[in-house]
Amino acid sequence: MIRPKILNISYFVLFFIISGCSLKNKNIDSIKNIEVIYAKGVISPVTMLKCGQIRAFPPGLIIDTLIIDKDFLMTVGTLIKKMEKKDNRDNLSDCDVRLDCIINYWNNKTKTICIGNFNCIKLNGIYHKDCDTLSYLIKKSVGYYNYIKKEYLINFKEIQKFGVPEDYRLIIEEHVPIPKYK
Repeated sequence: MIRPKILNISYFVLFFIISGCSLKNKNIDSIKNIEVIYAKGVISPVTMLKCGQIRAFPPGLIIDTLIIDKDFLMTVGTLIKKMEKKDNRDNLSDCDVRLDCIINYWNNKTKTICIGNFNCIKLNGIYHKDCDTLSYLIKKSVGYYNYIKKEYLINFKEIQKFGVPEDYRLIIEEHVPIPKYK
């Protein structure tokens, strides 16, 4: 009878040792994954797109990607922590969103990042100073630039800074009607 109790206690201790080690590898405040939805190519809606509107586009017009690369997520987490709120947006128009990102953390919290094509980024609905590195990394990792002709890419501030991605290849898509938003 003594042996089964010792054996049960041994399993119990072993379980906690293994659990503790695996929890150390997953910081609950770190990013678990990033969901990115974006419209294919250069689109010209009637009005500027707001955060969340791209998710309502027809399936043929959007790309939905899940980023799970651990090193990439750590880099993005660091960049998000360094983002600074924009001081004055009163004289500028609203952000014309082209990428809608949901950042999922291990602690079940989420953040949203909306990225416009030209110098606009919102974190949880609040304008932040441009983060060319973050914008470039996310757009590059999901293949966003591949849906835009090279001659248009030169207008992107982050492309001017970092260059066209080495794996760039133009993907031509049929035109899909863009829904109208109020």
